[in-house]
Formats: sequence, structure tokens, C-alpha cells
Amino acid sequence: MKILLLSRSNLKYDGRLRELLKVSNEIGDTICITAAEVNRTEGKKITIKDKGFFSYIRFILLSIKLSKKVNILFVDNRLACVPALAIWAIRKKILIIQDVRELYIKKEIKRIRGKIGCFFEEKLIKKADIILCANKERAAIMKKIYHLSSEPYAFLNMHMLEKNACDDEYAQKYEQLFPNNSKVLISTAGCDISRMTDKLVLAMREYKETAILLLVGKSNEEDINIINKLMRDNRINNVFILPQVAEGELKYLISKSDIGVVSYSQVDANNKYCASGKIYEFLYEGKPVVTTTNPPLKNMCVEFEIGYSDDAFVTAIKKTIDNIEELKYNVEKYFKPKEIENNNAMLIQHIKELLRRLDLDA
Repeated sequence: MKILLLSRSNLKYDGRLRELLKVSNEIGDTICITAAEVNRTEGKKITIKDKGFFSYIRFILLSIKLSKKVNILFVDNRLACVPALAIWAIRKKILIIQDVRELYIKKEIKRIRGKIGCFFEEKLIKKADIILCANKERAAIMKKIYHLSSEPYAFLNMHMLEKNACDDEYAQKYEQLFPNNSKVLISTAGCDISRMTDKLVLAMREYKETAILLLVGKSNEEDINIINKLMRDNRINNVFILPQVAEGELKYLISKSDIGVVSYSQVDANNKYCASGKIYEFLYEGKPVVTTTNPPLKNMCVEFEIGYSDDAFVTAIKKTIDNIEELKYNVEKYFKPKEIENNNAMLIQHIKELLRRLDLDA
């Protein structure tokens, strides 16, 4: 069984894509075309620059060229839908597995470019043999809005951050950020105001002597300025802004922290019914979480008792700190690396069952 996996995400930073590639490799002989900072071919992994119109055209043309001898097309994210539809038009009998990792609904999208992306994604959904989404809440919504005969398969966003060998270097670099007498909270949303980071920073006024907050991640200059002004005006000195870091470095920062913060807005379906990979990155490092009240996040906190969901961050932080040992016990009980393997194995079985029904050998 030969498979072509198409994505405009970067394997280096995208945990979900790495798990999808593992699944694909278990199903058959996989060639993957993904995005990166440079064009490169390493065996059956091909990367094309992630920016620029001509790079995207190259991505489309190469995808079509390499599709000629494959049985399955594995399509990850909206930008991969364009070459996938072209391939389907040429080879209508090719089997399509589509990962609809975001819940972008056309009527909620304001930009023309976004609406065009929704158009192509919806077109491919009608052609796909297997449709994946990232949680059960999204599966129910997609069945309704796309008039599907059954719910998409909920392939949960489970993954772990990958470690590297620089922990001693990181320990020296970040020594001052982890005092023994303070609990350390970490958010990997950077200074993103749309993720309620301003409210999170204001909540830290109540914990000036007992906790610190790390804001890690890529941030635009406007949001950084807003957070810095907020800190100055309110004399908040227990919040530290860090840029986007390599995955191994992020893993180190999370491992040394005490609590992960996962926050999303609820302005549209994609955010309200968020399928956060960030929460799993915290949980698989053994960290309890503080989250906003988005239904998937709240449901996880209630079902597994691994943190508190409250848009009033002050309340959630206090409850988490007060009950941190019990929460850590529950995190370690329910979230073990084996669950990631099980999540992948169930998808592999789901795909193989379809192949058997179609009399194709996996």
C-alpha cells in the first residue's frame, strides 16, 4: 500500500502531524510532503518552504507528480486540499483520508482568503473516504453542518514534546525563573490577547509573593506592548515573557514548571470547541492545568480531575495550587505515554477496517 501524505505544516513543530505520519507509516509505504524553512529531500520526507506563493505552487505541482503511483492520499490541513482536489480530478478512484484539524466555518470567517480555504476544504470533505477531526465535540458539529451520514473519526490531539540533550544548558539559562519558594505557571500562547492573556497577567497580581507566570511563544509586537504596559501600570513583576523556543527547550520549561495554563477565546466555533494540543503537552509532562471554560477543556478537567476550568483565572489558579498534589496524582494516573500509542492504534485499526471492506490490502 503506497501513501502520499500532504501537509503545509512543519514536522519539527507540529506534534499532531508527527503522530499522523506514524499512523500512515503503519498503514503503508509513505511519502510525505510537508513545510519547513528550506526545500529539502531526505528519503521519503520532502519539505518545501512554508512561505511564498511560488513555494505553494511548487507544493501543488510536486504533490500531483508524486500521486501517480499511490493508493491513498492522506491530506492534512486546508492548504493541502487544493492539490488533493486536483489529484482526485485526475485519479477519481484514489482513497482519501482527510484530517480537518481546525473547525473553520465559512459563515464565521471574515477574510476572503479564509472563505476560499473553507470552500476547498468543504469540497474535499464531500470526496473523502475517511474524515478525521480532533475531538468528539467537533465531530458532532461537523456531522450537522456538512450533512454527513456519520460523524468524523475523532483522532485526539495527543502528543508529547520531543526531548534533546541540552538540559544542562537550559538549567543555567533559566535558573532565575524557577525559585524554590514559588509555584511556576506556564502558558505557551505567548502574549496573544485573543487568548485572554491580559486577564491571566492581571490575575497574577494576587500571587506576587507565591507564584510566577511564564508566557512562552511567538507574539506580535502589539500584544507584547499591551502586556508590558499592563505589567507596568499594575506593578506586576512576577510575569516573564519568553520568545518561541525549540521543542526540546519548551519541554524543559514545562518540565520545570508546576502548572500549565491553556486559554482560548470563544468568539467562534474553532476556538470555542478548541482541540488543544497544548493541554496534552502539559499533561504528558505530569502537570495539572488551569483552563478557560471552553467545553472540551472543561470536560477534560471535570472528567479526569486534572485541573480547574474557570475564566476567572484567580479562582482557578488558587484551587489548582491548593490541590496540586491530588491533581498531579490524577494526571499521572490517566495520562501516560501509552495512551498516545493507543490513540494511534485505534486510528490505524479504523483505517484498516475500511481497507478490508474495500478489498484493499493494508
